[in-house]
Amino acid sequence: MDYYQVLTIAAVVPGLLYAVYLYVRDRKEKEPLWLLALMMFGGFLATIASFYLETFADNLLYEIFDYPNTLFYLIEAFIGVALIEEGTKFLFLNLFSWKSKHFNCLYDGLIYSVFVTLGFAISENILYVYSYGLKTAYLRAFTAIPAHVCFGVVMGAYYAKAKMVANQGKLHSAKIYKATGLFLAVLLHGLYDYCLFDPSVDLYNLWLALVVLIYIIIFTTVRTTSKKDRYI
Repeated sequence: MDYYQVLTIAAVVPGLLYAVYLYVRDRKEKEPLWLLALMMFGGFLATIASFYLETFADNLLYEIFDYPNTLFYLIEAFIGVALIEEGTKFLFLNLFSWKSKHFNCLYDGLIYSVFVTLGFAISENILYVYSYGLKTAYLRAFTAIPAHVCFGVVMGAYYAKAKMVANQGKLHSAKIYKATGLFLAVLLHGLYDYCLFDPSVDLYNLWLALVVLIYIIIFTTVRTTSKKDRYI
C-alpha cells in the first residue's frame, strides 16, 4: 500500500463511519442506497461550486480591505465560507431529495442532509490530507469532519420539519423551517471558522467548547430523531 492510498483511507474512513452510524440509526424505513449515494454526490458537487464561489469571495474581500482585520475575518468566516458552503449543500439537498417519494419520515430529512454534508466533507478532506499529510487527517477526523456532520444534522432536522408541514399544505411554514435550518448551520459554521481564522484574538477555548457542543448536538439529535421517527 503506497503513501497516497494510506492518505486516501485516512481521509475517507472518518466520514464513512458517520455514514454507517446514520444508516444504522434509520430504524423506521431504510433509505435506498442509491439515493444516499446521490446525496453524497450532491455534496461533491457542492464542494466544486463552493471552491469557485469562495475564490471569488476571497478575491473580492482583498479588493475591499487594505489588510485583513477582525471585520475581514468575520465576513470571510460567516459569508465567504459558511454561507457559501452551507448554501451550496442546501441547494443540492433540496434539488435531489425534496420531491423524492422516499422522503416520507422525519429521520429522512436528517439523513439526507448529513449524507450531502459527508459528500462535501470527504471531498474537502481528501484535498486537505493530500496537501498536508496524515497529521491533518487525524486532526480533522475529530474536529472538521464532526463539525460538518453537526451542521448537516442541524440543517436536516429543520429540513425534515419543513417537509412535514409542507405535506400538511403549510408552504409558508415550510420555507421558514428551511431558512431556519440553513441559518443555524451557517451560524455554527461561521463561528467555528472565525475561531480559527482571526489571529488577533485568542478564541482557542471557545473553539474547544464549540467542538464539545458539536458532538453533543450530533449524538443527541440523531438519537432523539431516530427514536421519535414517524411517517410524515
